[in-house]
Amino acid sequence: NFKFLWEKREGFHALFGKRVDREQNISRKIISLCSRVVVRLFYGNQVGDVNTPFRLIRSDTLKNIIKKIPPNTLAPNVIITGLIIDGGFKTFEHPVKHETRKTGKPSIIRIGLWVFAAKCLYQTLHYRLASSH
Repeated sequence: NFKFLWEKREGFHALFGKRVDREQNISRKIISLCSRVVVRLFYGNQVGDVNTPFRLIRSDTLKNIIKKIPPNTLAPNVIITGLIIDGGFKTFEHPVKHETRKTGKPSIIRIGLWVFAAKCLYQTLHYRLASSH
């Protein structure tokens, strides 16, 4: 998958792997849907998996975007994706097979997941509204 994205990198500012065949519990499905809806509403409808860990972004593009994001941001990938879309950067998205966790435990579990998601939503909305002035 990475090899395919790497070979397609010329001509794009950002390439994203859209996770497919992803087994998620209902909480994670709802949070993923909310993230996707927020990005589409506030930034545009260009990327299907807004928090994908599979991303290849040109360094010059990423450097300019990272400067704009507050250092305490909990889910910078969501805002990075939004700013790439909003900036009119050329993107490419390709399906990648999602691999389930083989070791360790999720860092955010149950109610902590919802609290984390609410804080991320607040930060994303706050950032967007503050940056539009």
